[in-house]
Amino acid sequence: LLNVHTKMVLQNSYCHQLKAQLGAEEKKRKTVKSKKTHLHSDNMPCILTDDAFYQSVVAVELATKREENQPLQQMAACEAYNCAVEEWQHNDDARKQRNIALQQWYADLKKEWEDERDCAKRAKTK
Repeated sequence: LLNVHTKMVLQNSYCHQLKAQLGAEEKKRKTVKSKKTHLHSDNMPCILTDDAFYQSVVAVELATKREENQPLQQMAACEAYNCAVEEWQHNDDARKQRNIALQQWYADLKKEWEDERDCAKRAKTK
């Protein structure tokens, strides 16, 4: 019974792995097919002045323009992100320096208070 159970677990994990690989492959095939520029691939004649055909042409042109502009938009977004990270890093470094200065100030103040306390103990005055 234990042997059968282990086989089922291994087979299940193998099936999940295969399913993921097949899904990725199908997605890749769909993206390759979607890049075709043929509007009507059924090889049937169509009226080129029809509104539906015109709308499909406009949709295809918009999609190709978006695909052409996508790398530029990604580069701009990446550049904006890098600038934001750089600004955050600068602000974070400044905050850390302020914290170090405050900790040093507090340590000096504490040392001064301890010295006064020790002097008061030695003089036996409170």
